[in-house]
Amino acid sequence: MSLIWSLLSLGDAAFYNAKLQQAQRHFQQALALGVEQGDLFASAWARANLGRVAHALGDNKEAQTYYTASPASFRQLGNRHDIAMVYLDLGRLARTQGHVAQAHRYYAESLIVFGAVMDKRGIPECLEGIAGLAGAIGQHPEDTQRAARLFGAAQAWRAEARLPLPPVHRAAYKRDLAAARAQLDEVTWATTWAEGRALLPKQVIAEAELALVATEGDRG
Repeated sequence: MSLIWSLLSLGDAAFYNAKLQQAQRHFQQALALGVEQGDLFASAWARANLGRVAHALGDNKEAQTYYTASPASFRQLGNRHDIAMVYLDLGRLARTQGHVAQAHRYYAESLIVFGAVMDKRGIPECLEGIAGLAGAIGQHPEDTQRAARLFGAAQAWRAEARLPLPPVHRAAYKRDLAAARAQLDEVTWATTWAEGRALLPKQVIAEAELALVATEGDRG
């Protein structure tokens, strides 16, 4: 493994454990080496990861700058999957900024890519994002029930893939979960959550698509 990718791996480990300053140093070093060596792929990921750190640190402007620089490089490389991963982050950032329509679009585009290959990492993150939107902006009880099913499906997907929710994302997840859960009584929540956990993979994608369609007219 090259030094650049070692730095990116170290940065990933630090970021997902919410050691943000440490992660930032690794990603900055990786970006400098990537640019110096003309490694377009590594540089694109370094920028995307620096965007994640900036977002987690509350610097949304810097996060936007880093995030929007990465997809262009990935398009040049013909890498749709990595574009979709960055779109997940752009969706999270848009939610933070109150740009619901943008978040909706980014999650929808990510779902198309991840659903086509049943991506083990991308799908649960996408489901959690869509569930958060459905619970926050849905104007009907069915929207919140879809959110509950998607949260349940995401939990089951993570358990199956052995991919626990990263510490860095737990606060936002708990916020979205609490907002959705507050709109349903305990029995309905438990029932719909269990329904989500029991969904087959193709049914999970279909449920997420329904949630996106249902909230399309409610976007702000």
